[in-house]
Amino acid sequence: MVVTAPDLQHLEGEDLGRWCETQGGVDKVPLAARIEIVAQIADALQAAHDSGVIHGDVKPSNILVGRQGGIHAYLTDFRIGQVESEEDLSRLTSSRSGTQLYMAPELSSGKPTSIRSDIYALGVVFYQLLVEDLSRAVTTDWPKQVTDPLLREDLEKCLAGDPQERFAGAGQLAGQLRCLPERRAACDQQQAILRERERTAYRRGIMRTAALALVVISVVTGFAISALLQRHEALRQRTTAQEQARIAETRRLTAEASEKKVNAAREQADGLIDFMLYDLRDKLEPIGRLDVLDDVAEKAKGYLDRLPKELVTASGLEQQTGMLANLGDVRIAQGKLQDAVDAYQQGLAIAQRLAEQDKSNTGWQRNLSASYEKVGNVLEAQGKLQEALDAYQQCLKVRQTLAEQDKSNSGLQRDLIVSLYKVGTITAKVGGNDNVMQAQGLLQTALNAAESYSGSDRQSIIDVVNLALRNLVH
Repeated sequence: MVVTAPDLQHLEGEDLGRWCETQGGVDKVPLAARIEIVAQIADALQAAHDSGVIHGDVKPSNILVGRQGGIHAYLTDFRIGQVESEEDLSRLTSSRSGTQLYMAPELSSGKPTSIRSDIYALGVVFYQLLVEDLSRAVTTDWPKQVTDPLLREDLEKCLAGDPQERFAGAGQLAGQLRCLPERRAACDQQQAILRERERTAYRRGIMRTAALALVVISVVTGFAISALLQRHEALRQRTTAQEQARIAETRRLTAEASEKKVNAAREQADGLIDFMLYDLRDKLEPIGRLDVLDDVAEKAKGYLDRLPKELVTASGLEQQTGMLANLGDVRIAQGKLQDAVDAYQQGLAIAQRLAEQDKSNTGWQRNLSASYEKVGNVLEAQGKLQEALDAYQQCLKVRQTLAEQDKSNSGLQRDLIVSLYKVGTITAKVGGNDNVMQAQGLLQTALNAAESYSGSDRQSIIDVVNLALRNLVH
């Protein structure tokens, strides 16, 4: 209710601060009572604004709470308010301003008071009542102090820095607060529906997860490819002639602004593909349903094939080698050896590119050797022994260099032993007396290295190499 100066002498009550003290403090006033006070003052403000009056100094000392039973809040002290024309309420303003703590941000820059600055001031009082402190100022981290999401939502519409983002009228705030129970019920119902959907989706199991993930991969990878190509086109336009400089610059700025979104979309696509080809593979393989991953594998392959190579970072290329390795592993588990070779060889090409880019990067060099080894493994399984030997020899060459550079690294030493063993055994399979002699020398070198190896699997490696030597001799 709006109370003018002549009415005050007939009204018994206390200002909001003193009234809260008589209740034992703000924290002792029930939340529902605090909300009702704000709703009644919002109604009073709406009535004043409808009459063409801006209060200009809404604060606890100008809010009177009656002493009668129940909650009866009144808005008082319109002495600094100003009566305006009702022809255009959306432009209703006053040249005066109120107490600093409750002043809207725009007033500090010299703008006049308005309907929305009154709403801001009431929002400050609302915030103080919620945090149980009528002296607290609104700071930038205020949302962290209001845990109720619905009340926080209402406060955001009161305390928005841009006046146009606040409630258009105080009556809207009153309406929101008075239907709070219904809003909570609707929110709870929505949360219950979401929880039930989550339970239903979980019960549908791995097969539904695979199908949904495939759809997401299609959408996200499509967006990633499209965005990357758009960025590529924008960057290409930078090289046009002088008369197109302004257009090219605009496109460049647009492309740079969207770069974070592009990278985020690509990372999301990469993560989903890794999940499908690695984590989900481990769940599907034991139940004999790797066929579910066929479409995923094709989508992943197409996605990697279509990425503009010049726009992919070094870390992105490294991630692609891992994705292609996972894709090849899936194809092997499915018995599709040629498809596995194709995936491994594509990963090998990327690994070669990275290794050539920085020969001092041990991680990239080691990835290169692993790529050669995977290609060799599949070629050997296909019976293409000479091609497999070529791949194993390339792997051995890289690993010999790495092991020589860091003789204390047991991982690199183990890699070298494995390569010596593989080249030795495949050389013997190729046949011919010279090859057998060469194979024996390689296996003996592998045995010597294994005996110097300090890893926990030392003895098992020695046993495997010894067995290969005995079989070769006999």
